[in-house]
Amino acid sequence: MSTPLREIADQTFFDRVEVDGTVFRQVVFDGAELVFSGGPAPGFDRCRFLDVTFTFEGAAGETVAFIRALSGGNDSLRQVVLDLLPELAR
Repeated sequence: MSTPLREIADQTFFDRVEVDGTVFRQVVFDGAELVFSGGPAPGFDRCRFLDVTFTFEGAAGETVAFIRALSGGNDSLRQVVLDLLPELAR
């Protein structure tokens, strides 16, 4: 059984925000650092993103590092990544 996501609405964030397991509704992220650690995926509904950065820590950071390694110098492995994430080919 999955844990329900928590919800945050109608706020503005200027600093570090851990986003795992959270649905953000009508939230403004202004200069914020959005941190994802590999927990339940966050949701963003009608949010504004102004000069934000994304940080991937823990399991999420390891996954990003793995995808970067796959998409490195080998064309066959790069195609695996594009097949997995076709929106990157646009």
